[in-house]
Amino acid sequence: MKKGLFIVVDGMDGSGKSEIVKMLHNYLFSKHKKYRLLTTREPTHGKHGNRIREMLRKEKNPESGSRKLLELFIRDRQDHLKNTIEPFLKSSSISEINIVLCDRYYYSTIAFQSAQGLNTKDIIVLM
Repeated sequence: MKKGLFIVVDGMDGSGKSEIVKMLHNYLFSKHKKYRLLTTREPTHGKHGNRIREMLRKEKNPESGSRKLLELFIRDRQDHLKNTIEPFLKSSSISEINIVLCDRYYYSTIAFQSAQGLNTKDIIVLM
């Protein structure tokens, strides 16, 4: 049976998420050779993630692009799951445990898009 873990560190900007992911990666790497690690983040550096970053850099009014940003976050996550996370988790051998460490995920999208004026229930339904 293949084994895998998907661990997400979520939180506010500047709360130390990236540092926690880095420390967790180093700790797990040092613990056992059977652990295979993938450290990743959202938004990704794929085409949708790059568009998200561009919009966030340029946007003066956070509410004006909230719907478009939500669409991009959803597409970015779908691509991330399909092309990165799921293939990695499925690729373990019997003697390995694949572990994905992700800096931000589902809950960040809900929090940020709610802060940009979208209804929380609508966000959850769309995701």
